[in-house]
Amino acid sequence: MKKLFFVFCLGLFATTPAHALSKQEKVAQILDALNSQETTKAWLDNAFLNVSCSFVIPQEDEQKTRKEFEKAMGLSPFIDSLTQFWVDNYTDQELDAILSFYQTEAGRKVASLQPKYAIYVQQVMQNWAKEAMPAVMKLGDDYSKKYRHRSGSEAEACIRSKSADK
Repeated sequence: MKKLFFVFCLGLFATTPAHALSKQEKVAQILDALNSQETTKAWLDNAFLNVSCSFVIPQEDEQKTRKEFEKAMGLSPFIDSLTQFWVDNYTDQELDAILSFYQTEAGRKVASLQPKYAIYVQQVMQNWAKEAMPAVMKLGDDYSKKYRHRSGSEAEACIRSKSADK
């Protein structure tokens, strides 16, 4: 009887459907499907490339410098923040649907291109910001003549307040 119960329990756990998982577990599976580790590594590689090209780092110090850089970036809080975003913004049913999508051929293709896409978006945003910067700086000069400038803490509180409204 004990063996039968054990086999039953083993079969139950082996066939646990996605909807029986916690939201955090579902998000972890989605982030895995999205190649989040590979994407994060691609971001880090790109960011460190900028650092290593901004400073003359001797080759013998490059690996140590890279490790210091990665530690300073703090990947665990980054992944925790991504996870919390998904948990806060998607229902269990939506997470189930997203997981199902990433098990399809199209979903696997989206996931496989994610690291490349992330770097592309980062580069597009950098170029966009660089091109827009002269006009934005001029607006900043114009605004500083027309309006009172908020202190750093006032500006942060304003951003939090307006972000919470969305």
